[in-house]
Amino acid sequence: MKLLRKLLRNQGVHPETVVTNKLASYRLPAREFGLADRHRPGGMRANNRAENAYLAIRRRERKMQKFKSQVQAQRLLFTHAAVYNVFSL
Repeated sequence: MKLLRKLLRNQGVHPETVVTNKLASYRLPAREFGLADRHRPGGMRANNRAENAYLAIRRRERKMQKFKSQVQAQRLLFTHAAVYNVFSL
């Protein structure tokens, strides 16, 4: 609710449609802010930019789960990304 309230306040204009993923937690805020008729719960294809923007970050987070500290994981992944870019064809 905080996110949606902040977005609506900062934009100044109510959107024609609000596309979210299929989480049930988005229905109540949309109803409370009067956007229930404009709310379109879609999948990854409906809101492609927002849904897929964080996939690279999530991939890196999965690799970091085996490390004991964030610093070590970031150091390894930083080097790994540079090497991967060189050898990836």
